[in-house]
Amino acid sequence: MGAQRTSPAQAARPSSVPTPVETLWVRAADGVRLAVHRVRSTGPAVVLFHGVFCNRTVWLGTRGTGFAWFLAEAGFDVWVPELRGRGQSDVPRVWTIADWIEIDLPAIATAVERERPEGTWRWVGHSAGGVVVAAGLGRWSTLRARVRTAVLLGTPSPRRIGLARRLAAATFAAVARVAPRERVPGRWVQLGPEAESSALVRHWMGWNVARRWVGPDGYDYLASLQNVRCPVLGVAGAADRLLAPPSSVADLLRFFGGPTESWIVGRAYGYTRDYGHADLVVAREARQELWPRLRAWLATG
Repeated sequence: MGAQRTSPAQAARPSSVPTPVETLWVRAADGVRLAVHRVRSTGPAVVLFHGVFCNRTVWLGTRGTGFAWFLAEAGFDVWVPELRGRGQSDVPRVWTIADWIEIDLPAIATAVERERPEGTWRWVGHSAGGVVVAAGLGRWSTLRARVRTAVLLGTPSPRRIGLARRLAAATFAAVARVAPRERVPGRWVQLGPEAESSALVRHWMGWNVARRWVGPDGYDYLASLQNVRCPVLGVAGAADRLLAPPSSVADLLRFFGGPTESWIVGRAYGYTRDYGHADLVVAREARQELWPRLRAWLATG
């Protein structure tokens, strides 16, 4: 799986940030080409994984104010992959969340390892990106050996799901079945800027209805989390009542085999307001009151 680099002069970069963004083109095992963006530094490597309906902009932003830049300013070597179907990566006819875990994740890890063969990495995932991080660590022993810590932002357990969320998941899956051209437009659900694969939506919502994370080969990702021994931080927004409620985020942590920590971001916990699902990664207030805590945790974890 080779990687080709776009020179800094060719890569997009926010005018307010002097460090350029490099783009590496990574070929996955099935031939799909993935875009992996990097804000280069010699500091600790951090890989940021987006969720469904999203792309690199959830981390890089559009004006140099995203979480990726916040980490880069402190010297972290920041990697922002775009999974298949997202952003500048290839768009297959269909793809599922299992493709992200089983095919894309190993290819991305190989690219990072080629550039940063020494040391360990930090992984951060938002929403379904956290599912990719968690399931990938549970699945692949080679990745567990390299990842020092993991942060899951708004990533829920499939087990702790109330009736309202299960009904919402079933409805969402039904909508995906009738979506035009096998795509669910992001504007339909207001979860991100991109259209998502109907197959992925059906797959993920099926997991929620069944209360399991199971691959197409029957592999139990949820049970495999017991293999993960690195420290894992779970962060939930106090106002996130449907997608990743605090109780569900905390419940996911109990499946891991190593030390875990749980944060709730809301007024009752010293924050200026109760955060929603997307607020963890895009809210203006997060830069002042949440991101510094995350950065410190990544630096010391």
